[in-house]
Amino acid sequence: MEAMLSGVPVISTAVSGIPELVVHSETGLLAETAKVASLVECIQISIDDIKATEDRVKTAVSKVEIDFSLIVNTKRLFHLFQGNNWT
Repeated sequence: MEAMLSGVPVISTAVSGIPELVVHSETGLLAETAKVASLVECIQISIDDIKATEDRVKTAVSKVEIDFSLIVNTKRLFHLFQGNNWT
């Protein structure tokens, strides 16, 4: 999340809660877990298509600012403690 908000291109694997943040080809790239060739491919894609990488970075920054802001998270927690739905 910090890398995304800082404007750094993100490449990760789809483990734990990562896919909640990193949506493949939208906010970053997801390599297959434990597959070096997949990681290399994602790195090469980022290098080869700078425009697409810049677009993913912009989308990632927006996603973090909108979906994970202090206000949004405070509202989610408030509703959770009130016994309501998260939305």
